[in-house]
Amino acid sequence: MKRFSILLLFSLLAFVSCKKEKDEKKTEPNGQKLKEMFENKRSEAVQTFQIDAAAGGTITASQGTEIVFQPNTFLLNGNPVTGNVDIEVIEIYDRGGMVLQNKPTTGVRPNGDEETLISGGELFIQAKQGNDVLSTAMPYHVNTANDPQGSFNNPMQVFKAGDQINDDDKWEEADEDQDAHPDFAEVGERQNGTGQWVIYYSFDTSSFGWTNLDRWYSYNGPLTTLNVSVPEPYDNTNCELFVLYDGEPKALARLDRYDAATGMFTEHFGKLPVGIDIHILMTSIIDDVLHYSIIGLTSVANGTTATMPEPQPTTEADLIDVINALP
Repeated sequence: MKRFSILLLFSLLAFVSCKKEKDEKKTEPNGQKLKEMFENKRSEAVQTFQIDAAAGGTITASQGTEIVFQPNTFLLNGNPVTGNVDIEVIEIYDRGGMVLQNKPTTGVRPNGDEETLISGGELFIQAKQGNDVLSTAMPYHVNTANDPQGSFNNPMQVFKAGDQINDDDKWEEADEDQDAHPDFAEVGERQNGTGQWVIYYSFDTSSFGWTNLDRWYSYNGPLTTLNVSVPEPYDNTNCELFVLYDGEPKALARLDRYDAATGMFTEHFGKLPVGIDIHILMTSIIDDVLHYSIIGLTSVANGTTATMPEPQPTTEADLIDVINALP
């Protein structure tokens, strides 16, 4: 009887130990899965169109982006291309898409300083024939989707950020003509389907890859630091944090600096204007399920700090709704 009790005790301890190990494994955030989710969302967002290389033509993507190619635009290894060409396009016009595809609007000044941009549309455009990626013999023309929140008083510059779909380069001012000044988009106005007057942007570009229309997020007045802590066991290897600026639905900053000693994240620029309202979003993958937490706050002088609550499970669709419903 004594031997049976001892065996039973060991069995119970083994069961508890296995259950504890299983529970701990289940709640461990997975940074690789999060990275794969971002890449999968980019792949899922690709739209593919086909045009004749010799004739050229215009394609219109699902959100309204128009891309115009002149005849004989495409090259392969410096030689003109004939036959059909596949045009791949990704359109990102809202913060929900920016978050789930991990494409923040972080720009790099010519002196190396990093600051937030206000986007008029992030686009990935690529031309392929079979498995071959093509280049251009001449510029092609882009008209962005309608922008009811645009302004004629805020000219948009053309920015670039890598030529591969999964590149995570930060946005830099384009100067394709090497004329010592950034390229600006032209502004047009038209009525949409409901009769509302909206604006759109037009520009020419000679390169494929990621293109963004932006203006620098301008502000006056004092600045303050931003530091955000996250619950254990989260760190910069298994979660991503973003800053969403209230009143600026086309801007997204990523908290891409992490201090292992303090366990604190900070914004790429490291500072915010004092007195602005923001939301901080945290994302992670746990047991193959997307999780998030979000808080709102107002930046204060002499340092703004925040603590993220434990992320909760959600779906991609629900998270996009939450993000795009923010002020």
